[in-house]
Amino acid sequence: MKTERWICVWMASIAMLLFVLSTVPSNQEAFVFPRIVGLILIAIAAAAILGAWDRSGSPRESISVRIPWRTIWPALVVFLVYLNLAETLGFYTTSLLAFVALSMIYSPAQSAGLRLVKSGVIAGGFIAALYVLFTLLLRVQMP
Repeated sequence: MKTERWICVWMASIAMLLFVLSTVPSNQEAFVFPRIVGLILIAIAAAAILGAWDRSGSPRESISVRIPWRTIWPALVVFLVYLNLAETLGFYTTSLLAFVALSMIYSPAQSAGLRLVKSGVIAGGFIAALYVLFTLLLRVQMP
């Protein structure tokens, strides 16, 4: 089986697993948003599976792309640190720190002080929006 088809099958499997896990019997109200996300992921996976074949029924050729690891590795490091600190510091604090770190790393060259202030303000606004959306409006329990 072609690589693109395997990726689509794995994506569909993970989407279905996430949907099934969000249907646990305890505290159904807290899992409405994850269920919606699971359904959206299943729809995206189905579209990807259908898109893996062209109209003639044969799989399309995959396009080989070189991955720019020099650009990606700092984000991977921040993500791993985020995963390790999330349980200890909580979702919002860890997200704020990760957002500031990523924007400091990837923002255009400016003075470090200006980048830190700018990143902190943007990250604070982003985390405030996340808090309002998930905690107040959707009533999702954050880890």
